[in-house]
Amino acid sequence: MSKNAFIQDNNGNLMQAIVDIENDIIRIRMFDTEYNLLGYMNFQIQNNNRIFLFEVYCYDEHRGNGIATKMSELADYVLKDYQGYIIRGVYSPTQMSSDIDNYSRSYPELEKRARKFYEKNGYEIIDHYKYKVYNDKYSFLDEKEDFTLNGSALNEIVFKVIKEKEYKYYEDNGLIFYKNEKELNR
Repeated sequence: MSKNAFIQDNNGNLMQAIVDIENDIIRIRMFDTEYNLLGYMNFQIQNNNRIFLFEVYCYDEHRGNGIATKMSELADYVLKDYQGYIIRGVYSPTQMSSDIDNYSRSYPELEKRARKFYEKNGYEIIDHYKYKVYNDKYSFLDEKEDFTLNGSALNEIVFKVIKEKEYKYYEDNGLIFYKNEKELNR
């Protein structure tokens, strides 16, 4: 099943998101009006109330326009029926680079951008040590479920719990629209 969403970036430029939902995979791809791919975000719904965030990516030349944030907000809307589930992913600042094999930005800059993005969008970054020390605070996380990937131990993850909230998107006749500021303040 595919759905289309219409959004403006921070500069007022119209974008179209295509949301593909197939079995347990959700893909969000953001395009400009000429159908150039601006960014993408991919999830997999898993057992034990988990949703794995494979990747979130915005091409370097389009950064700073709110594209990744709009995709994250759209993902919150698309995943609204999964309240109580934990979205988690591997924390990888290099994923924020313009080319994973050939970084165009320094690692400290990528680190700063990644932290800012995740925190702004309601995710927490936690390393395995912090999880072990503050286990009571993170009792909803599971060491085996959340700190391993394909049998390998993970040092840092990002996560957030899906909670009911006011969404910045709404559906009308099968299309998804971003609420403008006037609609949000009604």
